[in-house]
Amino acid sequence: MHATELSECADSWPESIGAKLKPLHYVGLTPAQNGIAAEVEFNGYKVLYEPELPASGFSLASFGERAFAIGQAGMSSDLELARTVAQEVYRVNMTQIPELGIDATRAASETQAAFDFAQKYGDTIANGGG
Repeated sequence: MHATELSECADSWPESIGAKLKPLHYVGLTPAQNGIAAEVEFNGYKVLYEPELPASGFSLASFGERAFAIGQAGMSSDLELARTVAQEVYRVNMTQIPELGIDATRAASETQAAFDFAQKYGDTIANGGG
């Protein structure tokens, strides 16, 4: 699938992600905001909260996992959490690195596409979708 097709496919995700985001933030990871590491299941994804992670988030898809980690920066506000979850869910589902291998161009392209998706839909997701 080309990047344009992937983005079009992902356009329906904000509502489903937004509908499930509230339990992640207010139930599953509330203790994590106090700097306590946590692991939760979220809509079929393993989510690791790592207070020492020096980033908002990190996808584990390149390692064959349907999982991602969130750092303290990713939990700094509802909007940042929404954007971090959107970016990492996008990466887990859209990465072609496991199949095609990694190179600087592919890594940069996938990172930019995930970032753009998160920026485009962060508000929608933070507000519960639709």
